[in-house]
Amino acid sequence: MRADIQELLDDCGKPGWDGYSAAPIVQTTAGHAEHFCILLAMAGFELPPAIPEPGGAIGFEWEDDHANWFIASVEPNGMASVVANMTPTSQDGSLLPMLEA
Repeated sequence: MRADIQELLDDCGKPGWDGYSAAPIVQTTAGHAEHFCILLAMAGFELPPAIPEPGGAIGFEWEDDHANWFIASVEPNGMASVVANMTPTSQDGSLLPMLEA
């Protein structure tokens, strides 16, 4: 398992890890996040560090120098959700220059 994902399990594995009411990061979520990382790495994507989310998800955030950002969250149930703020940066309308393999 990626060291940063294991660290989230260790540091955020109890309810309220954020000092408030955050849900714990559990082994199942870590496993889904690890699988997500493997799939992206196989496709040639560079992965940012894993970040904990208060709902118990594990997030990954990409940013570029043009105020574009892309966040993927891997939920405890294995579903991934995506939020992005992007503008086209090439003639072909590519919206994800920071993720291009």
